[in-house]
Amino acid sequence: FYVAQLTKERAPEEYKTLETTPIDFWDVGEDMYKFSKVLPVCTFDTNKEGELERINFNQQVRDSYMNIPVEQVRPFYTAMKNFNDALYNNSIRIKMEPGDIVCFNNMRVLHGRTEFKVSQSGSRHLEGAYMDWDEVRSMQNVIKKKLNLID
Repeated sequence: FYVAQLTKERAPEEYKTLETTPIDFWDVGEDMYKFSKVLPVCTFDTNKEGELERINFNQQVRDSYMNIPVEQVRPFYTAMKNFNDALYNNSIRIKMEPGDIVCFNNMRVLHGRTEFKVSQSGSRHLEGAYMDWDEVRSMQNVIKKKLNLID
């Protein structure tokens, strides 16, 4: 949210682009259960008062197809790249040690990891667990498909 605010102050047109350009996110598959997360959303999600409520930023599940007019593609990518660069320039890096646990609100904290070096034992173990409303919506989509209520 801090970097979004910086963007709003320093590059208001880019902020507006990320606030008003819906981009498709697509994550469909099966792990321990079937999931179907398909949703067009803007990078910056604001409420009726124009206050930022959520940031939708996940390059791994952003669809490669952009359902926007061609003249909006370059401004979108420029705004996205500058936002991405600002995220890196304002990031906090924490070196974790074996046994460390990190918990955070996935809707409020952008997270990732850098490369890692293999330990002397030659192994690395990382457990991740997520619990959020997207899972509930996903399961609703799967059930609706199963009942032939949607394609």
